[in-house]
Amino acid sequence: MDKEMIKLWPPLEFVDMNLFPSKKEELPISDNEGFLEMSVLIGADADNDDSIPEMPWWLNDWCERRIAVHQSFVEAVSTDKLKPGTLIKLGSLEFPDWPLAGPLGLLLDCPVRSSSQPNQKRRWWAWVAAEETGYAGDEDVILDESDLPFDPAVGMIQLWNRIEVLLPPEIDLAGLLGRKKYDLIVEYWQRRCRSYLKGSARLDVLARLAYSLRDQARPGTVQVIDIDDKTMTVGTPVGGAADPRHLYRKLYGDAAAKVQKYFLADTRRE
Repeated sequence: MDKEMIKLWPPLEFVDMNLFPSKKEELPISDNEGFLEMSVLIGADADNDDSIPEMPWWLNDWCERRIAVHQSFVEAVSTDKLKPGTLIKLGSLEFPDWPLAGPLGLLLDCPVRSSSQPNQKRRWWAWVAAEETGYAGDEDVILDESDLPFDPAVGMIQLWNRIEVLLPPEIDLAGLLGRKKYDLIVEYWQRRCRSYLKGSARLDVLARLAYSLRDQARPGTVQVIDIDDKTMTVGTPVGGAADPRHLYRKLYGDAAAKVQKYFLADTRRE
């Protein structure tokens, strides 16, 4: 793998800005090429349909998926009725002193089984869910068409990024996985955990290093894996120092840590 940092989309600067409030005013113009195309719409002649460029297919698909989610999950759901496999987004609409710049996507796993915290039924374990599928590693599950409808903002499940959260009394849904897909994700996560608990973490790190040295980490690509005769799409193993997914994971790891601290440190929002 070349020593120069590999570039993936969107740029890490955008990811950083979208997560942390202090970065909102630090958007680098040089990395704004993909979004500059949309500025053409602002200056288009409204009286001349020919002057309005056709919407890019990826943006049209993104809009259609968002609309499908709103049509499928019209009303907010009581937290008491949520179940494992539910996709949500938490943000300032639910918590005014929210520590991040925007909402954080989550895939709910299971309620926290502890009697030491108030509002126990609203406390859940969840995996962070994001939309930057180009940064997927082999511990990131990419949702597919069989999982629709789901908000594209929660299209990738970060199995390496699991936190405890407190849910509001009611919340809008961003998607709902089928039981078989949820069980498959849990099985894959448990297998990864067992491999580390058995003391094979060092072997796993060495295997990834060898993988990257053979130039097979392939940032920006995905692979289909087989689990008990069922298939699932994940990224490829994270490679060496030139792999931008190291920095991507640090950004989302820092964001998850902020949210975790937010929910555990202050009981006033209960």
